[in-house]
Amino acid sequence: MKKVTPKDIFVGWKTVTVNSKLDRTTTKKNEKQQELQELERALQLAKKTEGDLMMDMVRMETETKQLRARLGNIRAKIEAQKVPEIREIIVSVGNSLKSMGDVALKNVETIINEIEQSPDPVKFTQMYFIEHMEKSSSKLDAHIEREAKMERAEKKERKSGGRSQANLDEVEILPNAFIASLIDISFRKFRKEPSLSKRFSILMKKFVLPKACRTNTESFRSEISQDDVQVVYKRHSNNLRKLFSYYAAQSAKAEKKAMKERGEKFVKDTGNEAGINLDSWIRMLRDTKLITRPGDMRHDFPEDNARKVFINVQMSAGDEDDNEEIKSSQSSGDESMIYLEFLEAVAAVACYKYVNPYTPLSTRLETFFKEQLLEVGLKVIKQRKR
Repeated sequence: MKKVTPKDIFVGWKTVTVNSKLDRTTTKKNEKQQELQELERALQLAKKTEGDLMMDMVRMETETKQLRARLGNIRAKIEAQKVPEIREIIVSVGNSLKSMGDVALKNVETIINEIEQSPDPVKFTQMYFIEHMEKSSSKLDAHIEREAKMERAEKKERKSGGRSQANLDEVEILPNAFIASLIDISFRKFRKEPSLSKRFSILMKKFVLPKACRTNTESFRSEISQDDVQVVYKRHSNNLRKLFSYYAAQSAKAEKKAMKERGEKFVKDTGNEAGINLDSWIRMLRDTKLITRPGDMRHDFPEDNARKVFINVQMSAGDEDDNEEIKSSQSSGDESMIYLEFLEAVAAVACYKYVNPYTPLSTRLETFFKEQLLEVGLKVIKQRKR
């Protein structure tokens, strides 16, 4: 066995010490490497965050430029709309309204009656917007396009059972919008006049006020005499005649009973055509549920309008000035409505129920006969004859 010398002891101690230091150095190196990796990941995350912030800043700068551009356009539009003659227009509108008020106060009853009998203002304003269609095409093309649209709408309505079409009959226009429409019309119609107030005054004095609140009896009678409307009358002539004959007979019975109560002898006049009196007319409209009340969901045909229709169908051209005398005679029950007047009256009721001006009268009349008047009226007659 070899003898251990001090040199061997020193070499062994040195080896152990060096190995221990080497282990500690390796451990510290690994720790530093981990710290370096964490710092690299933090640096990458910081760079990514910096990129996102730069993108956000660029986007915000772009949006700011766009908003400033829009603001400038809005300011320019506002400045362009500042017309110096706006005050004159307002004064002209006020004077026109004052003139209309003075006329109304002098003839309150006549104006009220004419207003109720005048066409719906919605028709007047909607007709104006046809100009937008005529700008892009000729009048004939616009007419053909409207006819095609109405035909497509009718086909769609027939396929869906008549329930999918939007109800345009309840569209209303507010007073401010009506006045704005008149101003716009005057601006477009009288382009040669330099003053806007002058344009509006010409429209009101020459076109609106002289013709406002006037009945259009002859125009309506001309419309119902068209071939397409007469075809509808002919198609339903048998049922219309049944309905008329039933309520005409009711009128004759009521007249006979009234004469008997007065002690007068009833003599049947074979020379005069049968007719429906006012009471039987109102009764027919109530039986068919056409007369509405203020509490109804759609109050479009009150009893007063039914009485006015009865009066107007018996007015000939030139009778408008004698309207009060006709009303007094109607209220006494001396007048009756013959069959031709009955046809005009049901067409007038159809216009109250279906007021869309873009739907032809023949289409409105056909729908009115099928869905409201004849179907319900004939059922009522059948039940009462049992």
